[in-house]
Order: sequence, then structure tokens, then C-alpha cells
Amino acid sequence: MFQTVAVILALVLPLVPLVGSPSAAQRQPQEIPQNASAIRLSSIEPVSLSVTVLDQKGRAITGLKKEDFKVYENGVEQTIVSFSAEDSPISWGLVLDRSDMRRKVMDDVYHAAFHIISERADRDEAFLVAFDDQVEMVSDFTSDYGQLLNMLRRVRPGRRAALYDAVAFGLNRIGQGKNRKKVLFVITDGGDDGSKTTFRQLLERASREGVPAYTVGLTAYTVGVTELQRPIPPRSKGGRWQGELKKLAEATGAHAHFPGDMT
Repeated sequence: MFQTVAVILALVLPLVPLVGSPSAAQRQPQEIPQNASAIRLSSIEPVSLSVTVLDQKGRAITGLKKEDFKVYENGVEQTIVSFSAEDSPISWGLVLDRSDMRRKVMDDVYHAAFHIISERADRDEAFLVAFDDQVEMVSDFTSDYGQLLNMLRRVRPGRRAALYDAVAFGLNRIGQGKNRKKVLFVITDGGDDGSKTTFRQLLERASREGVPAYTVGLTAYTVGVTELQRPIPPRSKGGRWQGELKKLAEATGAHAHFPGDMT
């Protein structure tokens, strides 16, 4: 289970746009004065993109060159004017659902998430937020992943899930990270149940913050639990929550992932 989830999280994050708004490449052009007869190329604002490339084990891939990348806008390949490789530190945020998960499932999923980021623990920083009907800052920004794992072991499963409130809290905190590159992970096994924040409010805020929010949706099938062993909670029925996770991720320039049977 641990290795499988680790691979899935690595696949969720093959290329992370960690700088600027996810709509940076779709900015509206500056208004052209009516009396302008020509546009100088130097007046066009360049778009800066930063990416992190990971292999299927969550390890950073180095030694890449300009020729290894292609950039598209609306299906049209764009010219890469300049390219530089740098190993920049990252601020990570993890928003983790503890509402309906069994203790063993929680441990496997959470340890897998930390496996992804601990490869660069000497320079990166991360925080952990866990939620059920309450949102708890389990550990604030730290580069001590041993401390994070110790705090993780103290987390106990709960019941209802204030998902929207938890993600809004995570977005606020990740914005205060010290590193220029930032990314948020949201791992849940169902939709919202009891948040004060509405999904529309969350979506607007996520789009405005400009931090990629990668979502991972787990189900009873995903973790190898049959309906006879654990009925699907009401908040997981109908598929609405999967659609919301997709919208949330896409609004921030990220991706949603729903693992298959991982038993």
C-alpha cells in the first residue's frame, strides 16, 4: 500500500507549475493605443514558468536541457526564449482527511505523502493540516520530517469532514511559505460535510491564490475495503465530490487523481 500510493502521488506531480498564477500563460494582452502604428517585440511581457520533474519514485530528475521541454498555449507550441536549471527549495502544504479513514489506511497514505517530499527535506519545508469536522494544524512549516511523522502518529480518525474549510485554511497558510515555489496536496476519501466555506467561495479563492492544489481522491475500492466491510459514507455517494476535486485542481493549474484498486 505504501509504495503504491507513493508512486501515485509521484504521477500526480510530473510537472508542477510552481511560480505565478496558473493563468499566467493566458493573460490578456495589454491594450493597444489607437494611434499606435506598430508593436515592438520588446514590449511583450515574457511568461516565466518553473517546473519540478519527478520520476515514479518521487525523486527529482536532474540534468534536463531546454530540448527536453515543450510549452503549448491553446494547442500551439511556443518558443522557449531562455532556460536555466536550478534546484530551488519548495514550500509544501498537505491537507489530509482523517474523517472516515481507518487508522492503517491513514498511516499508509500519510507516510506515502511524506515519502514524496522527504527526498529534499534538507531544503524544503512542509506543514500538515488534518481535518474531520474540525480543521487542525498538526504541524506548521518545518524541514524536520521526523517531527512531522511523529505528529502524524498522534492524529486520530474522526467523523464528518469540513473539506472546504480545510483547503481554504491550507491555501492561506501555504501563501506564507518562505520559498518562492509552492504547492498544496489535498488527500481525501470523500466530499464536504459541514464547512462554513462554500465550494464556490473556495474555488474563487483557490484561483486567486495561484498555488497549484493537487487533489487525490480515495474511495473504499481504492483502499481495498468492500462495501460489506465499510459502507460508503453519504458524502461519497453520487460522484459529486470527485467532480469538485477535479474543478479545484484545474482551477489552480493542477490535476486531480483517483487511484484504482491498490490492493
